[in-house]
Amino acid sequence: MKFRGSPHFLNNGTPWMKDPDETAPWPENVRYVGEPSHEIDANWQRLIGKRYFSISEEEAKRAWGNRRNEFVDQNMGGYTAGFDMFHTLHCINELRKALRPEYYPPKSHTLHGALHNGTYLDMRHTPLGD
Repeated sequence: MKFRGSPHFLNNGTPWMKDPDETAPWPENVRYVGEPSHEIDANWQRLIGKRYFSISEEEAKRAWGNRRNEFVDQNMGGYTAGFDMFHTLHCINELRKALRPEYYPPKSHTLHGALHNGTYLDMRHTPLGD
């Protein structure tokens, strides 16, 4: 992904960013930030929409030991797993949407409401251990 730099500002203080180069090869021409739009939402969905996958019981034993039963996939069998990187991207996307409540109605009644966003911000500065 190509970094397009910091926002620019008009004389009245309004920020703006350069549009992605539509002739650039994928993924440098994909927009993930900007004014809310169906295009940006679809780009995020393609990036993180299928972030979970199933693993075998042996893999689950190695990963979680006796806690593996917490991750049984009741619908597809196996055990549900995912990479933390994709969960982090999901949380960044939720924070992006929380900044625009006029476009994305707040989900304060769900896990992804204010508590989830606050927990996400808190855990990002916590060391992950040795």
